[in-house]
Amino acid sequence: MKKPVNQSLKRGIIIFMMMKVLYLFCFINVTASVTSVYSQKTRLSIDIENERLENVLSKIEKETDFFFFYKNEELARLNPVTVKQEDISIYDVMDQLLAESGLTYKIIDEYIAIVPSSSEVAGTFQQERISGIVRDTDGLPIPGVTVMVKSKPSTGVTTDIEGRFSITAVAG
Repeated sequence: MKKPVNQSLKRGIIIFMMMKVLYLFCFINVTASVTSVYSQKTRLSIDIENERLENVLSKIEKETDFFFFYKNEELARLNPVTVKQEDISIYDVMDQLLAESGLTYKIIDEYIAIVPSSSEVAGTFQQERISGIVRDTDGLPIPGVTVMVKSKPSTGVTTDIEGRFSITAVAG
């Protein structure tokens, strides 16, 4: 004869499974929010003189959590680059490295894609970087404020301890 399954045991198992799913969901959201601001908060000190761009990108990959994607033949045609900066954002580094190269870049979390700026593909990457400081009415910086793109509310960053932020958005 089968013993009846205790209803409270069934309910407990269901609650336990729901808690596991909720925990996983929370973990994924926290991880996603941390990685989305990595590019904003990462500061570099770079001292490169007459170096091939491929070598510079390799050095940045070793010193940071960024990964670069590019076609070797697109970088091979470029002249060596020189950059000497202290405490500079990855956006500023990339702007300097790719200035007058005919290339542009797109940063998604820790991944940086380098593409020709004149190609159709680059048209999908035409974004602007907007940086600033959020201040209160007394002019003091406000840390921890969420700054979002109005046309895409899922894209947002949080201000750092000094109220600074940097976010990319489609131009227009």
